[in-house]
Order: sequence, then structure tokens, then C-alpha cells
Amino acid sequence: MKSIDTALSLNPEYVESWIQRALAKRALHRMPEALASINEALTLAPEHKEARKTAALLTFENGNYRESERHLVTLMGQEPHDTELLALFARTLTAQKQSEEAMRVIDKAISLDEDSLELKLQRASMIKHIEGPQAAIDELRIIGSHYPDQYPMVVELVATLAEAGEMDQAIKTALDVLQNDEIGHTKEQKAHLYLTTGRMLRNTGQLDQAVHHLYKAKKLVDPNYEAVLELGRVHHDRRQYNLALEQIQKAIDIEPQEAEGYYQAGRVLKDLKQYNQAEKMLRNASKLAPNDLKIHRQLGVLVTLNLVHGEKRQQVMV
Repeated sequence: MKSIDTALSLNPEYVESWIQRALAKRALHRMPEALASINEALTLAPEHKEARKTAALLTFENGNYRESERHLVTLMGQEPHDTELLALFARTLTAQKQSEEAMRVIDKAISLDEDSLELKLQRASMIKHIEGPQAAIDELRIIGSHYPDQYPMVVELVATLAEAGEMDQAIKTALDVLQNDEIGHTKEQKAHLYLTTGRMLRNTGQLDQAVHHLYKAKKLVDPNYEAVLELGRVHHDRRQYNLALEQIQKAIDIEPQEAEGYYQAGRVLKDLKQYNQAEKMLRNASKLAPNDLKIHRQLGVLVTLNLVHGEKRQQVMV
């Protein structure tokens, strides 16, 4: 980020640097700054295709679907056969509940690139959004017959089975892949699948098995923020509060700018009745994620608890 800002200070009219800055801010979840940067790029060069493509993506992710559509229509007037643009346009239409048009657009993209697993998975995702997860499962199984054991396919099928309430089948599907040594997935992919399986096992109350799979995820990729944080959640579920805090603190050390670690620490400290410390953790979380309602709700509870217990302490002293 510093190198990009330095480049812009030397040449503030360099469009590519503004695009890079927008994408860097997006990666840091600072969407207002990302949008401001890409708007600066478009002000400097309204016809710049990459700037407009980035603007279409950012406005879509920010929930401004009509603005995203406006950018995409402009771009597709110049490049009507760009499958990346068509795919994003289909997502934009789906978000605006223009389902029939969205399906026509994604089908056009697939006709232009018939071997693209990514486009076919997007189509399945759109079916899930429009018709529900059960309809998407049928679509995914058809895709899976042509792309057996492809990692993105497996992940989407597992997630969709879980969303459809078929948790046992989702766990079995994930474990079948993990136990097949002939499938050449990378260690990062296996770690993610172990993490996903651990989460599902936790959600079904199989806490011992959840711990086992989460430690496997952590062993494959270390440091592993998500796996460590999920271990903290499992220990919290088991009321092993000190172990939970130990794992959550490790997660915070890995990603000190992520709000979720502080939020989870606040929840554990609340259960330990350490209300002052819990409030401090939640205030840290609130600063990092000011729009997260669950953090604000929990913080409100802690502020009230501290006020009540503070009054009780004063009464005892009197």
C-alpha cells in the first residue's frame, strides 16, 4: 500500500496506480476508499477498460447493482464476447431478481467457453439463488460427472449440501475426498476442506471430531487464522474457556486487524463473567468492523452488564 501511495505522490495522474490502490483497499475491506480510488481513475481516463471493469466489480460488491450494470453495459458494447464481463453481468442481474435474463447471459458465456468449470459453477450458484439449494445439488451432480474430484466442484457441492440441510451427506462427501490419496489437491486446498469439515462437525455437535479435523487443517497450513479461530469456538462450545481464549489469542496474533477474533474473545470473557475485559475486546472489534450489527448488539449487552455490576459494587462499598 505504501509503495502505491508513493507512486501516486510522484505521479497522481497515473491511472494504473489508482486501479492498484482500489484493489488493495478492497483486499483490506476498506470499500469507501476503494470506490474513491477507482472513481479517481475513471475521472482521469473515462475510456480506460480496466478501470471501468474494476468499477463494475467494486460497485457490485458494494451492493450498487444498477451502477455496476451501467459500467458493464458500456464495456460489453465494446467487448460483447468477454466471458468475464458476461459472468459479472449475470451476477448483477441475479442480484436484481432479473432471473430469466441472468440465465440467458450466463448460458451465453458458457457457449463461448464450454470448458469453463468456473462458469458452470456460477450457473449452479445462480440456480441455488433462484430456485434453492436442492435444485442446485442436481445441477452440481451433473457438472461433477464431467469434472470428477475437481476441488472447486467439491467445495461447492459440500457447501450446497450443507445449505440444503443434508449435513451428513456434506460431511461424507468432504471426507471421501480427504481420504482419497490419489486426488492431487494442494495442501492449501486440503487444509480448507479440513477446515470446512471441522466447521460442519462443530455445527452438528461432533466436537471431538471437529477438533481432530481443525488440527489437521492447522498442521497443513500454519499459521492458519480461520482454523485456529474455529478451534477457539469449539473449545468455547465445550466450555473449556481457558483453552478457547488461548486459541483465540493465537488467532488475534495472526490477524490483529480482523474483528472476529476480538468478538469471539469478548463472548468467552462474558461467559467467564469478566465483563470489563469482555467490553474492551468488543470495543476493539467494533473499531475494526463498525458496521457489524452482531458486535454492536453484544457490546450493548456488555455495557449494560458493566453498568449494573458497577452499581452493585458501589452499593456494597457504601
